[in-house]
Amino acid sequence: MKTNYVKKLFAGVISLALIIALFGCERTNPPIEPSDSPTTVSPEPTVEITTATPPEKKELQHGNTASNLINGGYIAEYDDYLFFANADNVDHSSIFRLNIKTNEIIQLSDTAYGSLNIYNDKLYYSVHDIRNIDIGDPSTYSIGIFACDFGGKSTTQIYDDMWLGFSIVGDSIYFAERHQSGSLFRLDLNTDEVVQITDMSSSDINITADKIYYIRGVGIEHMMLDGSDNGLIYQCNLDGSESEVLLDGYAYNLVAEGDYLYYIHDEDYHYYLERMDIKTRECERLSDTEYTDFNIYKGKIYCSDDGRIDILDLDGNMEKRYEIEGLIWGGHLQAAGNWIFFRQLDSWIYRIDTTTDIIDVLFEYADRSQELPITPGQKLNVTTTPE
Repeated sequence: MKTNYVKKLFAGVISLALIIALFGCERTNPPIEPSDSPTTVSPEPTVEITTATPPEKKELQHGNTASNLINGGYIAEYDDYLFFANADNVDHSSIFRLNIKTNEIIQLSDTAYGSLNIYNDKLYYSVHDIRNIDIGDPSTYSIGIFACDFGGKSTTQIYDDMWLGFSIVGDSIYFAERHQSGSLFRLDLNTDEVVQITDMSSSDINITADKIYYIRGVGIEHMMLDGSDNGLIYQCNLDGSESEVLLDGYAYNLVAEGDYLYYIHDEDYHYYLERMDIKTRECERLSDTEYTDFNIYKGKIYCSDDGRIDILDLDGNMEKRYEIEGLIWGGHLQAAGNWIFFRQLDSWIYRIDTTTDIIDVLFEYADRSQELPITPGQKLNVTTTPE
């Protein structure tokens, strides 16, 4: 059991580095057509932080799915485009735009990113330099929020000092602020007003019409079972009031979906997919199979662990299993279109077409110097009956 914990903790450390500097591969796709070099515009001085008031209630639009963003946000879809962040080495990554219909790929920028969000016909993303980050010291996680148009031009810096990732919901950006110990903040994209919502470090942030759900802790402290409140599931109102604990136990990968909260629950270093009924607060285990990662997309749960990706319905019934030799630690699942995406320590982004069960590499760089641990182009072995 201790081995599983060490593997999980080590995976978290490696994943944190790779979330910060994402993915990469050899070019077998159509040639890249780099856009004109975008001009970075320095933002105005950060506005004074004020006390939070609830935003107006309305149907919320999300810049990306909560599941994608919690797992790194290196994939985002919009109309006929797929945006992805892909790394050519551990220190550097680039953002690309794929036209799904024509298969044309263009490079939008060449800095390190994650947290891809779409808002008002612009791409928002995070920029950070992993070479200046100490994994064990969250105070070094200085990350900027940037935006550009869909051609990679008109680049603007939106904010300059957050931790790890962010989400766009409605007309606001929600993020953890570095100088406030990872407390949750909201930036209004219409007024540039920045308000503090929580006074504790927050991650796995989910915004609904009237509530915010999150897990206490950011980065490594989120993963440490140190007797603190890190890893507990909280809820609060949109202005941060009436904060309370919903789950008194270590959890991660929190996703609000319909009437439920889905999450991975650690039980003595074993990791199970569970859900909580938001109204009754009753919890149930959805599968006795252990998973280290999951993603909810279009009414399906995609779950992963070493050597497999399972597709479940929202009640936990298994519909399909992909057996993938070489898959380790779950792969930080993303979902868009008909595809499931995952990445590995080698940084390649793989995708599975769920209509054909064929796995391939989303994008490869020409200077790939090692063999891929998972062979692209193969039809995966599929199981359609539960164990």
